[in-house]
Amino acid sequence: MDAEEFLNVFMDRLETRMKGTKYEKAIKQHFGGVLTNELICKGCPHYSEREEPFLNISLQVKNKKNIYQSLAAFIEGEMLEGDNAYFCATCNKKVNTLKRTCLKRLPNHLILTLKRFEFDFDTMAKIKVNDYCEFPHKLNLEPYTQQGLRKAERAKKGDQGDQQDQTNTKEYPPSYFEYKLTGIVIHIGVADAGHYYSLIMDRELTDLPEEKRWYEFNDTIVSRFDPKDIPSEAFGGEEKWRYYGSDNMMGSYKEKIKNAYLLIYERITPFPDEEETAPTEPPKKEESKEDKDEGPSQANKKGENAITEPQTTQPEKPESIEDDIAKNIPHEFLQQILEKNQTFHVMKNVFSKEYFEFQAELFLEREYSPNLNYDETHEINVKTHPKQFYDLLMIKLATTFFLTSIIREKYRNQITDILPALKKQYAQVCHLYHFLIF
Repeated sequence: MDAEEFLNVFMDRLETRMKGTKYEKAIKQHFGGVLTNELICKGCPHYSEREEPFLNISLQVKNKKNIYQSLAAFIEGEMLEGDNAYFCATCNKKVNTLKRTCLKRLPNHLILTLKRFEFDFDTMAKIKVNDYCEFPHKLNLEPYTQQGLRKAERAKKGDQGDQQDQTNTKEYPPSYFEYKLTGIVIHIGVADAGHYYSLIMDRELTDLPEEKRWYEFNDTIVSRFDPKDIPSEAFGGEEKWRYYGSDNMMGSYKEKIKNAYLLIYERITPFPDEEETAPTEPPKKEESKEDKDEGPSQANKKGENAITEPQTTQPEKPESIEDDIAKNIPHEFLQQILEKNQTFHVMKNVFSKEYFEFQAELFLEREYSPNLNYDETHEINVKTHPKQFYDLLMIKLATTFFLTSIIREKYRNQITDILPALKKQYAQVCHLYHFLIF
């Protein structure tokens, strides 16, 4: 299962789990758009279209320099003519017809899939397409929408239009089509094996410039990412490499096996969901018996002089998303998620620089008692020897931290500070061995 297949399965199962809740339309509201499949008759003035919902759009990258060419190929369409001409039911005859697919309604979050995998019928095997394909940080999709195509066709015809352009379609402002890049899923490897990681822009730190808000998410490692490196990380193509030949070092070019697979664009100015903002007819008020008896003239007069009080309704307290999640997710599954999140945060903090410095300061700053040379019959406890007891407890803590965390730390900078101090205390405290074991 590749990233696109996983995304589709995840969206489908998430939508299924949210049915019957107030979030059941969340996937559609955030990621759902509408394509239109048009049949534009050229031999007659008739026109037909069929809408098709989508959650992501697949674009060709083979022999495409950038996604503008990919989008242009997506809406190019084909002419149905000759024996393959379209039969117009209204005219009752075959006419030459343009059949095309274009974008009709766009979501606030647009997911583009770059077709990096295809089946080679010569070798009967799945292959990866590593062709170079650019994509911009800012993307205007109006030329690839139904509205943009009709605008271009009107301009080409001298703004005369025809009957095919008289369909009742909603006009959107220019900001509706403006998007910015906020995420990239990159695949490194071949068709049958590889690794995915993501480049994501933080959308909450708005006080920082966008170039300082990008991060690389590679398994459990999260690091800052410079968006200037996106072309080398995600565009694909070829790269130069060197190898040693028989006499000296030689240079050559090879395909990059690291390139973008999924692109996530976010509308710069979010638009509300069209179904939610669609106007609805107000409910008709039932006429009382008095209104019927008064007749229209009396009713109008009464309506002109009547003073209506504004109706105030107490807003319902919204249900928190935590309560809704706990209600709709199985308890066992929710517990697994919470435990994994807790383990992740513990490991993240245990191996953080701040925690290492805290532990080192806690151990190194303490003043330890000199060796009192107790024999084995003496018991060191918190009541009889409180200072020595906590000295040994601190050494035990430092030893445990050293054996479980410091030696597994990536850079091991703290070893040079803590290890000599531990050796010194081992030599001074006589009951250390017995205390650590028991």
